[in-house]
Amino acid sequence: MIIFNITYIVEKDIQEEWLTWFEQYLIKKLMKKGGFKSARFSKVLSHPQPDATNYSIQFFSENEEDFHFFLKNEYSKFLADLNQKFQQKVIAFATEMEYLKDYYSNGN
Repeated sequence: MIIFNITYIVEKDIQEEWLTWFEQYLIKKLMKKGGFKSARFSKVLSHPQPDATNYSIQFFSENEEDFHFFLKNEYSKFLADLNQKFQQKVIAFATEMEYLKDYYSNGN
């Protein structure tokens, strides 16, 4: 399984506008275009900044081929949309990961 993590650093003065845009526009398009089966959205608590809030979204894809097609042909369009709407008030960076294993406190 491929996990595609995008971390966003969002300036506080546009945080509400960005969250609305993210939920109503970006997440729906990314899920559809990327062929992801699910996503997990989080607020990053480490490394707090006085003028910004950090968020992370992890997309989960079972199909590596579809994911790489998305990355090559679609992802740059989403970055362009983000930059056009918010310029330098939102910074995004992505990390591609491969799922290996889960660990649980009960030993499984």
